[in-house]
Amino acid sequence: MLTGSGHEQNQLAGSLKWIVSSASAAGIGGVGVLLSARASANVVRVKSVSERVLLLEFTAGQLGKLVVLSSPTNCAPDSEVQAFYDTISAELDSLPRQSVLYILGDLNARLGMDRPEIRLSCHQNTNRNGDMLGDFCLQHELVSCSTLFQKKTGKLWTFRGLGDRYTACLDHILVRRRFRNLVMDCEVFDSRGVTSDHRMVTAFCCLRLKARVKPPPKPPRYDWRPVQGTLKEGEPHPSEELVADVKNRYASKRADGMVDDCTAFVGAIAEACEWHLASGI
Repeated sequence: MLTGSGHEQNQLAGSLKWIVSSASAAGIGGVGVLLSARASANVVRVKSVSERVLLLEFTAGQLGKLVVLSSPTNCAPDSEVQAFYDTISAELDSLPRQSVLYILGDLNARLGMDRPEIRLSCHQNTNRNGDMLGDFCLQHELVSCSTLFQKKTGKLWTFRGLGDRYTACLDHILVRRRFRNLVMDCEVFDSRGVTSDHRMVTAFCCLRLKARVKPPPKPPRYDWRPVQGTLKEGEPHPSEELVADVKNRYASKRADGMVDDCTAFVGAIAEACEWHLASGI
């Protein structure tokens, strides 16, 4: 099911699919995701929330929920950045809290060690966008994967600016804090062959989703009162009809020769009890 507007899907070479939420008329925003054939086959919903937010939902047991973002820069007005996070929060509030969720993109946010919840980072100080991202993560119980692992600085920075005069970790992959143990590693690689001032941040995750176990069927309950009557002189016992039916059914099953003695006997008892006793429950 495809909802929202402004998104496109294109089939690329090598069975890859490109899904993009188009930029605004002013050229602002625009985010996309590149999926393998297996992943794209399991997409059940694509929603273009805005020119900066794209939501994908996958079938149960696969990836879960994927949100791709592109945040306003750190120089943008506070109101614009706050509106961006308000839009994301409204979407997250509509998703089940137990679902596996990944949020990734260029958030233009530096998470520094000056925030008490950040223990590992290549930055000492947090910028304005970083504070808003940190508050957003606390509100929705999210964590940035780049703050979970001890890495060299060269494996953490994702952006090089001002003519290669400084580097920063501005791109993040966020997961729910309760699922942080599913993330096995997170680091940054050079985007070879791609002309960009950003580098590729990756996270390796191991999904150990529990299969839904069906409860065992409940054993049938029978009303034994019809065959528990008191034996009167000259009258047959109330259970004789049931016993006779069991014998007849057993003989019929053995005559077919399709089952052994034990299976035929158990089946005859179950069928006879279902016929004579189950109607009183």
